[in-house]
Amino acid sequence: MYEAYFGLQERPFSKTPDPRFLFLSKGHREALARMQYAVEERDLVLLTGEIGCGKTTLSRALMDALDDSFKVVCLVNPRLTPLEFLSSLARHLGVLEPARFKVDLLEQIGKILFEYYENDMTPVVVIDEQCRVIGLNHTAEAMLKVSETQALRAPLENLFGDDSPEVFLALNSGEPQKMMTSASVAAAGLWPDVQLLAQQAKDFIQGPPVGDIPPVQLSPHVWMVYAPDGFPTPENRGMMSNVTFVVTTAGVVILDSGSSLQIGQMALRVIRSVTPLPVVAVFNSHFHGDHWLGNHAFALAQGPDLPIYALPKNIEAIRGVEGNAWRALMERWTNQSTAGTQIVPPNRSVTPGQTIAIGDVHFKMHHHGPAHTPADLSVQVMEEGVTAVGDVVMGNRIANMDDGTYVGSFAYCKALAAQAGDQLWLPGHGQPARDLLARYTRFLAGIWEPCLQAVKDNQTEAQARARVLADPRVAERAATMQGFANNIGKYISLAYLEAEKEAF
Repeated sequence: MYEAYFGLQERPFSKTPDPRFLFLSKGHREALARMQYAVEERDLVLLTGEIGCGKTTLSRALMDALDDSFKVVCLVNPRLTPLEFLSSLARHLGVLEPARFKVDLLEQIGKILFEYYENDMTPVVVIDEQCRVIGLNHTAEAMLKVSETQALRAPLENLFGDDSPEVFLALNSGEPQKMMTSASVAAAGLWPDVQLLAQQAKDFIQGPPVGDIPPVQLSPHVWMVYAPDGFPTPENRGMMSNVTFVVTTAGVVILDSGSSLQIGQMALRVIRSVTPLPVVAVFNSHFHGDHWLGNHAFALAQGPDLPIYALPKNIEAIRGVEGNAWRALMERWTNQSTAGTQIVPPNRSVTPGQTIAIGDVHFKMHHHGPAHTPADLSVQVMEEGVTAVGDVVMGNRIANMDDGTYVGSFAYCKALAAQAGDQLWLPGHGQPARDLLARYTRFLAGIWEPCLQAVKDNQTEAQARARVLADPRVAERAATMQGFANNIGKYISLAYLEAEKEAF
């Protein structure tokens, strides 16, 4: 009736947004451009605004503008359960028979995303405002949890990169606004629901902060943020390795940056309680993530050109599979407390014996072959008689030897002591001590030597285990060493396997 009376070509007052009739005001034009840019850069973008301001129409216009190199999925079904949401996403992506269980479902999604990647196709997921499953509202606790959201996000990041900022756009009074935190949302004068939405969206992307740990001064220039726990847990939020910093006249130098963005941010806060000087350099001892994932915080604070030093093998490992592997492991071990941490690899290589002057302090590089890992870097603060040894030796904890060698560890410690002399040895885990190398290698010898002798005597691994547990060098540490009961069996097995290689 309306068409005939008014001579219209289309029915008016349709409830379905039609991007053909979109009027691009200045604000809408900018919002659409920002969304297009986010898609091209593979960013996460959230568009907020008042009812009727054109959010849905803009999203449809965005989808219409994308060519065949994009796989567009639009989810508009409201109030889905988390599993229903993932199932719906999987079906839209092309999974013919979505799995019943969440773990399997996420694996299916990751697999099909990889297929898109191999075919040079970029998936784009559009979630309409009425699709409230992701918990960006007051019912968040009953909706999709942080861990599930991160699990879904992980395959996307692994495939397409994770160095993009989270962008929030608001359409209010025709003026889009870029909001990075809930504080900026509040400052924009937006209504409470939008403030809550933005904060909860941020929480999905970034885990909670880590409480401040007062630094301890070890020498005139050297301070340590000591981690009391030796293993990552949801309770300690990954704060399980020491962060050491050196205050020079040119600025602050970090020796191992911690397990996450949040830990690096905490370290920055406590550094400011000691000095206003900026961080000017970071050293990473090896590729295990608890020693370098905190690079993200320092790069954010100081810029991407911040010098981050490491041995070439560790740079290669972090840029390769180890980077994503360790980030994923840390998120899993801490129940997503480290979520939001991005991979920032070292960007400067060092060589054994090299000395780097920063301000009034000289840092000497030590590497003496494989030990805890194939490429362990120890950094000597030459003016202080202090050397950070990473995980070559530890305090009251068993070092992870999965990537290491007992024979190499003994050789490394002997060479390091010969070159550096009497030092205060700073471990990656545990308390510093001048006799740390001697004490820890004594403990390792209590594992290694009985295993080697058992192999020579044609004894089984079980018999080797009995020998190790009876050795006084091991027995004296059994009652107090962190993780002893849960880990000693594995380290005996590793020692026995290495002993077999040495014996034959």
